Amino acid sequence: MKDAAAIAEARFVATTEHTRSYDCLLALEDTTSLEFTHRAVREEMGYPIINPLMMGYLLSKSLEL
Repeated sequence: MKDAAAIAEARFVATTEHTRSYDCLLALEDTTSLEFTHRAVREEMGYPIINPLMMGYLLSKSLEL
């Protein structure tokens, strides 16, 4: 988990430095629901923290232009 945090932090720092060179930045954001209805997959992946009745996860992503 420590490696994942280091990777995320490095990406955040790099993105922050890159965006400082622009006067205006457009960020496109999208949230998608990934649903796993097959019982074996749900049990293997665990239950979402937000709502145990959900059968999937929310995936949020953004693109900076």
